[in-house]
Amino acid sequence: MLDGPPGELLRCCEEQLAQLGLLPRPPGEAAGAAAGDKPVPAATPPHSAERHAGKPIAAGSVPAAVPHAEGARESAASPLLEVDSLTFAYPGGREALHGIHAKIYPGDWVLLTGENGSGKTTLSRLIMGLLPAPAGSIRWQGEDIKGMAVYRRAEQIGYVFQQPEYMFTAPNVWEELIYSLHGGVPVKKRRELSAAEQERARFLLEKAGLTDRLHMSPYLLSQGEKRLLSVISQLMLPRALYILDEPTSGMDYAAIDRVIGLCQHMLEEGSAILMITHDPELIKEHATSFIHL
Repeated sequence: MLDGPPGELLRCCEEQLAQLGLLPRPPGEAAGAAAGDKPVPAATPPHSAERHAGKPIAAGSVPAAVPHAEGARESAASPLLEVDSLTFAYPGGREALHGIHAKIYPGDWVLLTGENGSGKTTLSRLIMGLLPAPAGSIRWQGEDIKGMAVYRRAEQIGYVFQQPEYMFTAPNVWEELIYSLHGGVPVKKRRELSAAEQERARFLLEKAGLTDRLHMSPYLLSQGEKRLLSVISQLMLPRALYILDEPTSGMDYAAIDRVIGLCQHMLEEGSAILMITHDPELIKEHATSFIHL
């Protein structure tokens, strides 16, 4: 236990406070360490993807490629998601988005930033079909997303809500984690999980620090634990793109490290990430590009 005036503890115990998740890790120390170093057991073969260095850019746009020291994105690569001149207004209200352009490729980690009310969540909901996108403004793998049913999008795009409670459907953490594997089938009619599925589920629980919470109601978790559960629940079925709406909000530094570690594994499996955040300073060194609204 540490005891003393705050100023004194900050001077003499910085390393211990960082280990407790009360301060950010020192520069140069690997983020995501709290989530461990082993790869998440793969449920599907990974896609080929390059990693690129983060770079701030102009509002409402994202570069087609930002080269990394290890090599640039292949010029022939096709984007997963394209946003072209997207403008959207709610009925009877002002424009929420105007003239937005963006491209997201496999392996990208894009940070979506902006003030409250700038349209970040609106953009994510337009992508998922929770709001009607104008024809021709959003394309998924070259197809106009307006003609795609929500369930088709959900098969390829994982979405983590800003309020994790909106996602919970099961009585305990374990059932919540594996819910997507059963597609809503009643408990008595469910098939047994394969060994690979069980391994992946338990590994994700370990990465999220929730191994000892298996039988606890999701609603009784801390806010940070709820967010971690909502993230790993989406990871049970690997998807091409994950949209995370403020996954680090209200977390301590240790929990943020876990989120970063999980995101790094998403990239290793070939997925792309679109992360809405008000904490870009904590994550920017891992991002490939930024969209600022």
